[in-house]
Amino acid sequence: MAHTSGRLDAPSSLSRTHDVAPPEDSAGVTLTTPFRSEEDRADWVAAIVDSFDDAIVSKTLDGLITSWNRGAERIFGWTAAEAVGRSITIVIPPEHLAEEEDILARIRGGERIEHFETTRMRKDGSRLEISLTVSPIKNAKGEVIGASKIARDISERRRGDEARAAQAMFGWTAAEAVGQRITLIIPRERWPEEDEVLARVRKGESIDHFDTVRERKNGERIDVSLTVSPVKDARGRIIGASKIARDVSDRKRAEAERATLLQTVQQAREEAEELNRSKDQFLAMLSHELRTPLNAIFGWARMLQSAAMDEVTSRRDGQDAARRAVARSEVGHRVGPGRRAAGGERQGPQDRNRPRSQRRARRGRGRPSAPGGLEPPHERHQVHASRRPHPGPAAEGQVARRDRGER
Repeated sequence: MAHTSGRLDAPSSLSRTHDVAPPEDSAGVTLTTPFRSEEDRADWVAAIVDSFDDAIVSKTLDGLITSWNRGAERIFGWTAAEAVGRSITIVIPPEHLAEEEDILARIRGGERIEHFETTRMRKDGSRLEISLTVSPIKNAKGEVIGASKIARDISERRRGDEARAAQAMFGWTAAEAVGQRITLIIPRERWPEEDEVLARVRKGESIDHFDTVRERKNGERIDVSLTVSPVKDARGRIIGASKIARDVSDRKRAEAERATLLQTVQQAREEAEELNRSKDQFLAMLSHELRTPLNAIFGWARMLQSAAMDEVTSRRDGQDAARRAVARSEVGHRVGPGRRAAGGERQGPQDRNRPRSQRRARRGRGRPSAPGGLEPPHERHQVHASRRPHPGPAAEGQVARRDRGER
């Protein structure tokens, strides 16, 4: 038997009479075809269709049932007399009606749909899982005029798969769980949550992607995402609920780790900002404390150089003031490692490995002269000031003789 675009056809050798005398077998017995009329041929095809365990149904493009085999009667509970002429929606749950519209649209386009797994509804309102194969039915002109469906009940296979999945997730076998209250897998503190879910289901609501916690047989907690739908009978009355639970423990762990990492990064950023503020405050205070005395020192040095006093005293006091200014300036530059002084350069590790005289010469390179003609603050190797206290006016004669080399 050939199946073409939804039409069941008997083999050509069985569907026509011979144009010549019927053949004879080796015993001389005349052979005849099994079909003496088209009615016989149709009955033969119907007998084959009825022999299938699967439901075989045909319908118009408007969804009206035109044929219904015994397999369909057994699977869906409707007799052929009850089903033929009615809408195919008698076996489709309300929540799957949009799915049927999509199937019919694809059939109108001449498309064939194979092994489409979905849910259908029996006459008593119970649900069953089926695998559908849908083909377009075409007339002699090749126009699509309807659709044929083959529906295979895969409820047992699905139940087996679901039982194995549930056992893997919760640890309870089907024999242990069936007949028990659902609180078997719900932590005690979450029982009120289940009461709320059932209240919403009684109102006909469906609940999608509800994240919660469930409990395994060994007491371990797992994060799950629930989808809950009401189960209705043929009259539309809610008689129960179906649940799909997905283990989302890995996703929850990843989200928790990400949140912890973000918190750690934020805390580190805040600490770094606080340290920067403290450093800036300290450097501002230090700059004020160092530069204020330096202004007085440089002013005193300029006064000494411009005052009417002998050359020896003027030079000595000027050098002494410059030495003190240099000492204070060096403190400011050493407090902030890597900071750029006015007109200077950064000091890196390679500078610290140089001889001291080269480092002083490098730091002094390119710096402007101090006010009043004093030596640049960082060129201390050029300052030959005595570290002894100022001798005062009474010792000027001794200082002059010492500078001339007299005893």
